[in-house]
Amino acid sequence: ELKKAGFGDMMGKITALLDWKLSNILNDEPVNEDVYNRMKQCIINIIEKYEKEDTTEDLFNGLIISGELMTIIGNSRPASGSEHHIAHLLEINGYGNIFHGIRVGVAVHYVMKLYHIFSSFNKDNILGCLNSTVNIDEWEKGVKKYYSNFEEVLKMNKNRVLSYNNRNFREAFIKKLVDKKDEIDKLISEWNIIYEKALRIFKLFDIPHSYSSIYIEKELFIDTILYANNLRERFTILHLLHFLGCLNKDMISKIVC
Repeated sequence: ELKKAGFGDMMGKITALLDWKLSNILNDEPVNEDVYNRMKQCIINIIEKYEKEDTTEDLFNGLIISGELMTIIGNSRPASGSEHHIAHLLEINGYGNIFHGIRVGVAVHYVMKLYHIFSSFNKDNILGCLNSTVNIDEWEKGVKKYYSNFEEVLKMNKNRVLSYNNRNFREAFIKKLVDKKDEIDKLISEWNIIYEKALRIFKLFDIPHSYSSIYIEKELFIDTILYANNLRERFTILHLLHFLGCLNKDMISKIVC
């Protein structure tokens, strides 16, 4: 189980790096290319070796390298993104008994499905999101339900969520998103090749990769994906879909099945 958890945690770096680059493209968040590429190569090496030999040492070394790279950056950005936000919110709501790496590994698959949904949008679909708005009352209600420190969480996220209803902000961000859509699609496609190889290993070695495989209630898992973007101020695919008005129970229900 520890080895499976280690693999799940390392594969979490797939979506963490995707989220980092996504924020770089859309928000000009700095990316240390050396750190990014070293973390990416570490993931690839583990995937390539996993089917052929005992990778316990490689997983251990990978986690050490991950820690070193986070130290270089000064935060966990190279190793933690939307998949960790989902895993942490599950822990907050009673699933801390499941190994952290297992929760992360499960979350990766649903985050990749969210990326696939975004990839399916054409530029007209994105332009059609211009008039979308966030229901602030409903958002606050969800945060209060799933975060014990909801006052702090609301304070941390309020300005961001309110900006989603600002017409000028929406116009400017959607214009940039349309301009950068091809670049983002290429990025997702490149990472999806790596993810598909990882998915084969998840299946081959019976490593949990669905919410039901670790006995999480469906409704809770849907809401966890819906509200996990409030965990910290770090732009991810969850934030992008929330802004577009696509991150809702109906859409999430289609991938949580």
